[in-house]
Parts: sequence; structure tokens; C-alpha cells
Amino acid sequence: SRAGDGIALRTDASGSRMRVFSLYERYDRDFEPLFPRVFQLGELEERAAAGGTFYPVPFLDVSADWSRERARAGPDGIRNAEENLGGKIVLNKSLFPALSVAYRKRTLDARDFRSRKGTAKGEIEYEVPDFILDRISLKSMRVYGVWRRSSDDRGISPGGPAADDAGKEYDHRYLRLDISPADLVQINAYYRGMSARAKDGLSGGGPLNRRR
Repeated sequence: SRAGDGIALRTDASGSRMRVFSLYERYDRDFEPLFPRVFQLGELEERAAAGGTFYPVPFLDVSADWSRERARAGPDGIRNAEENLGGKIVLNKSLFPALSVAYRKRTLDARDFRSRKGTAKGEIEYEVPDFILDRISLKSMRVYGVWRRSSDDRGISPGGPAADDAGKEYDHRYLRLDISPADLVQINAYYRGMSARAKDGLSGGGPLNRRR
């Protein structure tokens, strides 16, 4: 039997205002690992990833990450692939509402289909400080809200069967209010809303899988 090679590299760096990393793996077709190296779309041939978190000021965190996995090419030369991309911003300063905004996208490219899922999310949380509570005669007050929009686009790669689901988009909304006007007295109220709608299908962006 022929010998195969594998390579794996990782770098990490950190400082007072940042943490970053990168990762790369690649395996020859004849490489025989001790444990199977597979992912959702097949036997892993190549993986790359990078990301980091940055702290420009003490009350602000900014993070981002990216990864891509590619399977071995099939007889038609197409390599199934998966790509993930995400980012998040967190603002948390004393006496102010805590805010976070995040986005994540996942793309799957296979021989017979393409799927792209994205999620955008915003959160707010506010513990009303004591100097405000004293003025309105409350023991405690907390406000928490979430908004999330998710999309699921499904398309068909060249040579695949006809598509029967162009894609959908979902909205989720949640708002909660907790109030304590006196000791051992708690008032809770919340709102939850959801909606869904059909989309027109995939738009923009080329396939990750390539003929070689």
C-alpha cells in the first residue's frame, strides 16, 4: 500500500486586548488515521479555521470566527464543503443596559444540493440601578428582550433534482419585565411573538465545491 501524509497546524496569540487563533489540516487520500476523520458531508480532506476576540475598551467585546471543511473529491471531481462564519458584539457597562448583537451563517455545498442557514440575534438586559429604584419606590426591576431572525435557504446544485423548498425566514421576539414593589412581592410580565414567511430562494454567492 502507498503511504499518505497528514498535516495539522495551529497558532494562538493573546494579549491584554485580544485573543486570536488559526487552524489548518490536510490529509492525503492514502493517509490512514487512527480514528476516522469525517464530517457531515463526507471524509475530511481539508479543514481551515480562524477567529479572535478583541477588547478595544473594557466594556466592549468584539469576536469573529470562520471555518471551512472540505471532503475528498468524488468521481465527478466535486468536493462537498461546509463553511461557517460568525461574529458577536457585546456592550456591558455599569449602570447601562447590557447589549449584544450576533450573526452566524452556515453554508453546505454538496453534489446535489446547497443549503444556507443564517441567524441574526439581538439581546438587551437591564437591571435598574438602586438610585433609580429609590425614586420610583421599587425594590428591583429587570428588563430582558431578545430578537432573532433565522433564514433557511435551500437550493439545488447543477445536476441535482428539482428543488421543492425555496427557503423560509423566521422571526422570534421576546420581552420580559420583572418588578418587585415590596419584599416577597414579585410581578412578572412577558410577551412572545413568532412569525414565518417563505423566501424566493438562494441569491448571490458562488458554490464552495469546485471541480478539480
